[in-house]
Parts: sequence; structure tokens; C-alpha cells
Amino acid sequence: MTTTASPEPACASTPALPNWQKFPGVALALAAALAAFFALPSVHENPRMVAALGAAVGLLVAWSALLSVGASLWGQTFRVVFVAPARVHYIQGTVQLAIYAYWGWYHRDVYAHMPMVLAQLIFYFAFDGLLSWSRGREWRFGCGPLPIILSTNVFLWFKPDWYVFQFLLIACAALGKEFIRWNRDGRRVHIFNPSAFGLVLFAIVLLATDTTKYTWAGRIADSFNRPTHIYLVIFLLGLVVQYFFSVTLMTLSAAATIAALTFAYTQITGTYHFVT
Repeated sequence: MTTTASPEPACASTPALPNWQKFPGVALALAAALAAFFALPSVHENPRMVAALGAAVGLLVAWSALLSVGASLWGQTFRVVFVAPARVHYIQGTVQLAIYAYWGWYHRDVYAHMPMVLAQLIFYFAFDGLLSWSRGREWRFGCGPLPIILSTNVFLWFKPDWYVFQFLLIACAALGKEFIRWNRDGRRVHIFNPSAFGLVLFAIVLLATDTTKYTWAGRIADSFNRPTHIYLVIFLLGLVVQYFFSVTLMTLSAAATIAALTFAYTQITGTYHFVT
């Protein structure tokens, strides 16, 4: 009786990456898009703005180059997965853009600043993608960065001479999202709202070092007194978010905490403005 060896099961072949995913082309394309902002008069007429934007572009290009070397040395991959816009992201982004539109109608500096908001958005996309590749993951390219950038710029802009710190603020938001995580419902997710994390971190440093003068934070706060009934507008737009997502209890607890802290701070210092 003779026996024959059973045939070896065929190994499932891994789909070959498209040529454009064999090098960090998407990140470099975003770096090139960011470099286009050198053409803005507000940038090229200010040497420090040129330096700030140059530092941001240079970081993206250098990081991409390093990962390109890694493609041959340690098998670095550049997989990109385009994900459909999540409802939580595009609804938040739409609500925030509505706030910007109303706010900017009364405070035109908002409209003038929007090109740099777009520059920050491009920078975040590229930074987040490079960070994902560096951590050995695919780059999930969606619209998640949109509400992060929009919510950050409601509160804090650095003045042109110090704008490099605006890009650092955005980088800190991305780093906080990447590294400060926990397990929830069987998934590894970030703990803090990325924009809130970056803003709190920078606010602590700015207040502790008495360097708020390098930002437009005071002017931003004062500008909210100009639009008619803006807080009512924000409240009504907030109801849209409350309707779609179950965050009412979180919002109420956050509002109560802020009210309590503001009351305590006012009792101690005699003013609700920060004291330097």
C-alpha cells in the first residue's frame, strides 16, 4: 500500500501595495501643500512666520525621509486606508464652522486667520499619518482632525512672531491622542479630547511663565463680546450635537465643574480673569 503526501495548503498571498504606498508620498504631498502657504502675504512678509512654516514643512519632510530609509532597512510600510467620514466628526465640524461664520461676521480677524487654520489642518493630517507609520500602523485617513483643529482655534492663536508654537500646539494634541490611552469596551482609545489636552497643557505653561502676551488669547476672549447673542447661538448649535450624541450628562458635569471652579477662583482672586 502506498501513501502520498497531502498537498501543502496554498498560502494566502498578501495583496501587493500600490506603488504610491511604497513611499511616504501622501505625507510629502501634504508637506508640499503646506509649503504653498509661503505665498500668503501674512507669511512671506514676516520672517518669523516664514521660519515657523519652514520648521513645520521641514519636520514633515525630514520625518518622511527617515521613514523612507526605513523602508529598505527595517521594512517600513506606508499603507493608507481612506475611511468614510464619521458622523461624530462631520457634525462637530459643521457646527464649529457655523460658529466661525457667525463669530467672524462680527470679528473679521477670524476670517483673515482661516488660511492658517487650514495650514494647521494640513500639518495635523501629515503629522498624524507619519506618527501612525512610525508606530507600525496603517494611516487611517479620515476627517477626524477637522474638529480638533477647529476647536483649538476657537481658544488660542499665537501671534505671528511666535507662530511656531501654534504648530507645536497641534503636534502636542496629536501626541496626546496617540500615547495617552486606555482600554474601553475592548478597544484601545484615547482618554482626553486631543484639542483640550493641547490647550490645557499650553495654558498651564503660558500662565505659569506669564507669556500670554505672545498669543491673541485675550483678544479672542474679548471678541466674543461683539457678536449679538453669540452664546445663545453656541447653545442652540450645541443642542444639535446633544441630539445626535449621548453626551448630555458629560456636558452638564463639565459645565457644573467650570462654574464651581470659576466661582472659587473669583472668590480667591477677586476677578474671574486670570491673574498674572
